[in-house]
Amino acid sequence: MTTETMTTATMTERLDPEVVTAETVRTDAIAAAPAPAGGLAFVPLRQAGLSHWNRLVSFGWLDTVGVLPIADTEFMALAHFCPLAVEMHAGGPRLVVVMHSGMVVHRLVGPDGRWRPPYAPLALRSLPFRNGAALAQNAIEICPDLAGQGTDPALRQVIFGEKGKPSPSYATILGMLDRLARSAPRLRNAVKVLMAADLLAPLATPADATFGALHSISQDALLALSEHRLMALTSDACCPLELAAAICFSRRWLTRDSLAAEAPLAANLAGIRPVPFDHGPASPLDLSVGLDDSALFSFDDFVRSTAASP
Repeated sequence: MTTETMTTATMTERLDPEVVTAETVRTDAIAAAPAPAGGLAFVPLRQAGLSHWNRLVSFGWLDTVGVLPIADTEFMALAHFCPLAVEMHAGGPRLVVVMHSGMVVHRLVGPDGRWRPPYAPLALRSLPFRNGAALAQNAIEICPDLAGQGTDPALRQVIFGEKGKPSPSYATILGMLDRLARSAPRLRNAVKVLMAADLLAPLATPADATFGALHSISQDALLALSEHRLMALTSDACCPLELAAAICFSRRWLTRDSLAAEAPLAANLAGIRPVPFDHGPASPLDLSVGLDDSALFSFDDFVRSTAASP
């Protein structure tokens, strides 16, 4: 079939109400997916009483969530498409991807509600499920409103299969949630290193934000670090340093209004570079090899004693 024929067939399918295909039904189901009202409510899966969920393909309600946690294996890739930030969460600081339309310069979701960037965060692909506060498999939570979104039967997924085992689709989500749970402590420690280095700068958030205070990395503060303080960011296989670089790189996706809160801090730090702490001689030949002043550890006394011996 030629391109012209395919285009004509597609137009006929759209204009003729009698011509209805599976693709038409699927697209209409996506467009008709309602946005959750009053925020998203998650309940423990064991108490939800659900046996199925509809795979999410429409994300027009992302402003209701605003941010999602990310894993240590994906923040470098996500920085190329979405802003990264540190959220002051109830459970402690955490690394998140910012998806609120009021803070991102480009649209992450198309007119049909589909996710536009070539990579989707693990937490987004895991919805309507998420890790509970305990970050354990038996603490998985589900959002009933999202689980029932859409009307396409082809998107219907079973949670548990035979003998109560997770279905293949749900097992895949459990694997992604496990990766997020394993990443949380490491990323939290890396964020705390950045906080100790005084690199965080506040971001202005929209009035309808449902998430905690967000912070980015001050580029001026990062450049003002001395060599020795910068070396401290290389702990844990350079995770804090890579995280700081990724957040700085992703700042290009933030709106100017979001960065407005950082302006006073950047102005105060501009052009400042502290003098490195003096650690003494730089050459190994200038270092003293004496452990103390006793003759036991004196190389000179040892030479004199051996010279006098036959």
